[in-house]
Amino acid sequence: MRIWAIGDVHGCLKALETLLTELALQPEDQLIFLGDLIDRGPDTRGVIERVLQLRQERTVHVIKGNHEEMLLIARDLPGYAHAWQQFGGKEALASYGWTRGAEPGWIDAIPKAHWDFIKNDMVDAVEEAGHVMVHGGIDSELPLKRQRWDEMRWKRWDEPKPHVSGTIMVCGHTHQPSGKPITVGHAICIDTWAYGKGWLTALDIGSHEYVQANQEGEVRRDRLEN
Repeated sequence: MRIWAIGDVHGCLKALETLLTELALQPEDQLIFLGDLIDRGPDTRGVIERVLQLRQERTVHVIKGNHEEMLLIARDLPGYAHAWQQFGGKEALASYGWTRGAEPGWIDAIPKAHWDFIKNDMVDAVEEAGHVMVHGGIDSELPLKRQRWDEMRWKRWDEPKPHVSGTIMVCGHTHQPSGKPITVGHAICIDTWAYGKGWLTALDIGSHEYVQANQEGEVRRDRLEN
């Protein structure tokens, strides 16, 4: 069994499909999406539909990213919808066929099943095999069960310190313009800028080998080196 952590997809369905094909998943393999499935890229709707399909086929965990958090805030606070759309929400709504910005009605453009998934089925973090997967980051001195949700969603990659538990952190959120994951041994960031002409990364948390795909359908493989 392999456990694959997948970085920020950001609506890049072609990169996701290419990556999944390259992974050649076995029935027992697990997927952990690190959040920000939505916004910025061209096909938020398609990405969510694909992840929902994957959840019917195998064990899939999806972490809530700051972009999913912004979408939920925009739904509940109408004035925030304009702000969310400046950070990729416009592209997300276009994938649902909605092009009228924050005008009334945009909420209904997103299917109820997608709202339910984002609100109820995403998690803050996943612990597996000596690793903790989050979207943004963690406080190195707090037990994992006492972490603040806002840090797990919004904390940037800032030379993270080792966690007191010895657990290795795997995160997304802070995109790497180089297109390659970054590691300091006790912490790994795999947001490799899929929507910005970069790559979508899947990290095998057992071997620290990784596979990448982009929106042009290209693939490449490598292994993390501390």
